[in-house]
Amino acid sequence: PALFRLMPPVEGCVFGTAGALDDGGLRKNVPKVIEWFRTAFPNDPDVRLRVKITPASPPVDTHGDPRIDVIHRSLSSGELTEWYASLTAFVNGSFGEGFGLHLLEAMACGRPLISTSFGGVSAFFDRTAGYEVGYRLVEAKNAIYSGNWAAPDDADMIEAMRRVRREKDEAIQFGIRAAERASSLTWVAMSGRLSERLKDFAI
Repeated sequence: PALFRLMPPVEGCVFGTAGALDDGGLRKNVPKVIEWFRTAFPNDPDVRLRVKITPASPPVDTHGDPRIDVIHRSLSSGELTEWYASLTAFVNGSFGEGFGLHLLEAMACGRPLISTSFGGVSAFFDRTAGYEVGYRLVEAKNAIYSGNWAAPDDADMIEAMRRVRREKDEAIQFGIRAAERASSLTWVAMSGRLSERLKDFAI
């Protein structure tokens, strides 16, 4: 996150989501984000969704929707900063994150999150820095994960996306607070906190 910086607001309304979809990519829930977007804005030509996935990820189905852009390659830090800068808000549909680096990077660029506050994300995100949505615990159903993870509430996600479009100034203010929050979570600061925590367990 220290490589990223607060970026000026973008014109229009552009949502973004990202993740690696290979090797258990179901967890990132990107197809569901596409579904939420298309449900929230079925016929709105001035709203867009940008999807960033890794080169090894399988293709995602955009349903032929010209408002949805997919980047299927790796980006440099500079390119990634520009990608975040092109967004109005970052949508996290993930069932769970150990930490959530994409989310923190988006915040560092002044982009509010639409996300649950479950798992590692709760270490740095809540409703004061974006749009916190509800969830229900469900059984993890793929070959890599077991136990329970969090399924974001469909209605909350759709309403949050509509709210971003409806209340652009509010989204900007959330983004400013998100950047302030992210500014204290640098690699150096976080490694120091981890080191202190490990000492508590005599590791």
